[in-house]
Amino acid sequence: MTKEEIRELYIAKRKALSPRELEEISEAVCHMVFSKYQLEVKKISIFLPIESHKEINTYKIWEKALSFGAQVAVPKANFKTNEIRQMIFESEDSP
Repeated sequence: MTKEEIRELYIAKRKALSPRELEEISEAVCHMVFSKYQLEVKKISIFLPIESHKEINTYKIWEKALSFGAQVAVPKANFKTNEIRQMIFESEDSP
């Protein structure tokens, strides 16, 4: 399979997930992250989910990381310059 075929396959699989399945997967990923890595007082980077694409809920990771004193950054794209910068994400109201 090509990279594009694999990508399309997994987009279709995500679209088929029920809200409950997506929530269970999000919980499992969050648990896995914190069972495998010590993130206390670290700087980490995550993506923010696009809910309409049924991406995992990374807000769970963000909330737990903050409770451990970690700083959480997210990518912010500048489409005019085609650059991506990491920005500290402190609240859902952050620009």
